[in-house]
Amino acid sequence: MFIKIGTKILKKNRKKRKRNHNDYSKRLKLAYFLRQKLFYFLFILLLCSLISGFFFGLIKQLLE
Repeated sequence: MFIKIGTKILKKNRKKRKRNHNDYSKRLKLAYFLRQKLFYFLFILLLCSLISGFFFGLIKQLLE
């Protein structure tokens, strides 16, 4: 009787662990995906600022 209850508890814990591990891997993938998106967003923002600065410099030189 006691052994049966012990194995049931162990099985439940094993199921919980599996679910938590899956949840953790999903969160890890999501974090990696968001980090990648953030990197691309910052890179595009940097490019836009460089291009706009270049054009403003050209316009300033042409107006002088």
